[in-house]
Amino acid sequence: MDGFSKGRNLGVQFLVGVETEFILLKSTDPIVAVNDAPWSASRALLSGSVAEKCLEDIANALQTGGIELLMYHAEAAPGQVWKIMINNQKCD
Repeated sequence: MDGFSKGRNLGVQFLVGVETEFILLKSTDPIVAVNDAPWSASRALLSGSVAEKCLEDIANALQTGGIELLMYHAEAAPGQVWKIMINNQKCD
């Protein structure tokens, strides 16, 4: 019996979260990241910037689809973004 089956038999419900990381580019030829800010630096996602507008569009689309966006912030690589999401629907 797998862990999900054992949990189900005990009345446990599972809420699954997903962590994604990706890099935003302002050019692909040559490859150029949208910024070179360090990990978790607020200057990577300045208000009104292309990167911030892109992430706001992504966040709105996720929330429209019923997926809660818990957090996003700049990561270590140039232009890299990290997101944690939870699907609030029960997993069967």
